[in-house]
Amino acid sequence: MPRFGIVFPAASTIQEELEFGSVTNIEENIYVENKVFGPTVVGKAKGVYVSMSSSSDNHMMAMTVSFSVENGDDDKSSEIEIDSLKFFGVHLRDVFECHVAVIGGTGKFKDANGYAVIKVVNNNRDIGSTEGSSDDVKIMLMYNVFLS
Repeated sequence: MPRFGIVFPAASTIQEELEFGSVTNIEENIYVENKVFGPTVVGKAKGVYVSMSSSSDNHMMAMTVSFSVENGDDDKSSEIEIDSLKFFGVHLRDVFECHVAVIGGTGKFKDANGYAVIKVVNNNRDIGSTEGSSDDVKIMLMYNVFLS
């Protein structure tokens, strides 16, 4: 009968390789800008950013973006389909543009494969906010997704 084993590194090796850092939750609405009706929510992004304390410029990112699409006629009961994309990679905060991998999806994006270009978008207001205080200002990121 074949045997297999799992090898773990020594505790001293783990302590040398792991550094103190932070994990930040991602839970944001996804918007599409509409010139007539203004920003419209089309989905939700959920995931995590992981950063090391020694370098706050790079974050490991794992995120799922879900899009809700309502199907059905007015006479029939409508069904909501969920399409999603999964992203994984290092988000470089100190550059204008970086790339992360698209590693899967559901619905019409099932088994998606490709990459996303993340760009910082200058926007001095929080989409969906009516107040103009500095607490409402957020950095906006634009994702251009390329699938193969």
